[in-house]
Amino acid sequence: MPRERLPMRKVRDVLRLHAEGLSKRRIAASLNIGRTSVGDYVSRASAARLGWPLPDDLSEEDLERRLFPSSTDCARQHQPPDFKVLHRELKRPGVTLALLWEEYRAGDPEGYSYSQFCAIYRAWRGTLSPTMRQSHVAGEKLFVDYAGMTMDVIDGLTGEVLSALIFVATLGASSYTFAEATWSQTLPDWIGSHARAFSFFGGVPRQVVPDNLKSGVVKACLYDPEVNRTYAEMAAHYGTAIVPARPRKPRDKAKVEVSVQVVERWVLAPLALLLDREEAERDNRRLTYRLRNARLRHSDASIEDVDYRTPRHLDKALFQQLARGKWIGQKQNLIITGPCGVGKSWLACALGQKACRDDRSVLYKRVTKMFAELNMGRADGRYPRLFKALTRANLLILDDWGPERLTPDQRRDLMEIVEDRHQNASIMITSQLPLAKWHDIIGDPTFADAILDRIVHNAHRITLDGPSMRKLKAEKVDDNENKRQQED
Repeated sequence: MPRERLPMRKVRDVLRLHAEGLSKRRIAASLNIGRTSVGDYVSRASAARLGWPLPDDLSEEDLERRLFPSSTDCARQHQPPDFKVLHRELKRPGVTLALLWEEYRAGDPEGYSYSQFCAIYRAWRGTLSPTMRQSHVAGEKLFVDYAGMTMDVIDGLTGEVLSALIFVATLGASSYTFAEATWSQTLPDWIGSHARAFSFFGGVPRQVVPDNLKSGVVKACLYDPEVNRTYAEMAAHYGTAIVPARPRKPRDKAKVEVSVQVVERWVLAPLALLLDREEAERDNRRLTYRLRNARLRHSDASIEDVDYRTPRHLDKALFQQLARGKWIGQKQNLIITGPCGVGKSWLACALGQKACRDDRSVLYKRVTKMFAELNMGRADGRYPRLFKALTRANLLILDDWGPERLTPDQRRDLMEIVEDRHQNASIMITSQLPLAKWHDIIGDPTFADAILDRIVHNAHRITLDGPSMRKLKAEKVDDNENKRQQED
């Protein structure tokens, strides 16, 4: 941290005592300042050519400005040379930087030293990027290259994502540009793109200037590049010449480099944004369709809103692991049990909503309503369609299992559903009854053993306990209402 400057009044005392012949130690002791500070102010005064007595018209602000000149003041004292003139003069025979510096110092004796003069000139020269302007005759050269960006193309039949390369050809005089997409940079695509470019332009240039890709140039060389034989035969057929650009010299084909930028910025980038927007809209429509078909009881339930603070023995690590959906991909089941009001149905719907977001089909059914629909389906002929819907979804949520004993038709329906989904899709069941009582709910021991064997043995389990969430929410609302009334 820089030291705080002394008041100019005390600096005047330092200069006065120094002029009277006192040592730095005695001056420091007399003015109660450091000996180093005394030496610094004396040195600054000497550099500013100030002696005692100071001029009468020298104010404290002027004194401080002369003792502590700013960087801009220093810059004003050293006028920079005309670098363009120096650069031009150095091209003359026998002219050196030393001669130019001596001429510079003759005009500005307080200017830069020789080392600084050379350093700032070399720094300026480093900013130069000399280029030669190319003049193109109409119909003389056609510059060709591939764009760095690619476009993803989705096969409508297989869904495979393929990358398309962009071939760009530009006429030298008019910058008239041709661009097309090809699957590769192989020789057939390379030759075909040239033929289509010539057809697009309605003629053939005298020279074609390509990059040094393997399909066009077998061996890149500064003096004698080896052109691919098929490429050379194409040039002979069209009556043109192949003149490859020099290796690592993109300015030799600057026309097509600029055209590549235009194609990338004004064609490929907007098209990519359009495709991304279309993909996002399709994903949103697909999610809306899956959520509508899922018919979740709690449509607003989501795993992000799960309450882990309420004491109901909900294992956060286990629930978050189940939310990833790996168990659905492995065709496993999930059983959520607990007393009334602890949030079993809400948690089931939250997991169902996450499965929809993961692009999985979900179907929610209350057990009693499902059996009623199947029973009516037998009468009106809708049973096959209803049964197919129950077995087709990736995740079937059976909510509120029990407590009524199943009828023979319900046992058979449940057996058929579980059998068709076993090792093919997942089932999530919520129930107020503990797992030990499910055998009695099913009724028939044979059916019970077969059904539970297919559901339980590959199922994850969440066992909840605690007060009713509805009751806690109602109490919280009452408390807030009472507080509001007390405040009023």
